[in-house]
Amino acid sequence: MPRWSYLLFTLLMGLLLLWAFRGPLYRTIVSYQIGEVRDRSSATYPNYRQLLQPSAAHPGGVDEAILRALTSVAAQLHFAPRNAPSDPVVLLAGSEANCIGYAAAFTARCRFELEHLGLGDEWSVQQHRATLHLGAFNLHALTRDPFWMDHDVAVLTSRNGKDRVVVDPTLFDALGIGRVRAHPQHAP
Repeated sequence: MPRWSYLLFTLLMGLLLLWAFRGPLYRTIVSYQIGEVRDRSSATYPNYRQLLQPSAAHPGGVDEAILRALTSVAAQLHFAPRNAPSDPVVLLAGSEANCIGYAAAFTARCRFELEHLGLGDEWSVQQHRATLHLGAFNLHALTRDPFWMDHDVAVLTSRNGKDRVVVDPTLFDALGIGRVRAHPQHAP
């Protein structure tokens, strides 16, 4: 076999491994510094539930609720790198959205899924502003464009405060990575 075949095979295998382990690799390299609450999904838009249909009935925990909400939101939205609606009622009907809209729609859908699975009293979900960090370096410092100055995520917290899950619905739609790592100073 020619030498270029081995190089091509090695390159393809390397890319396959990177893709297969993209979630753990991303969580190792990138962390999210969680900032202020920017919750728009229930207090501002109490009628969003009219658009939601329960998922197929089968038991599940918080992981199931997260996966259902991520999958539903990813199927209904497509990313727009500009200002877009952030009203969950508009978004859950299908629309383009930026990270604010993805986080708002996910937060609304996840609350619904948690309640549907009987976990609404055990977990809370809030939309937060966050910044992405590569080690100690804030990646948002690379731009002066206000659109890219922060990023919205959803934070699920157990009512007892012991467990916390940070979810990036925009990243899930793009790369299939839902859970992300909180910056060490904001870890549970």
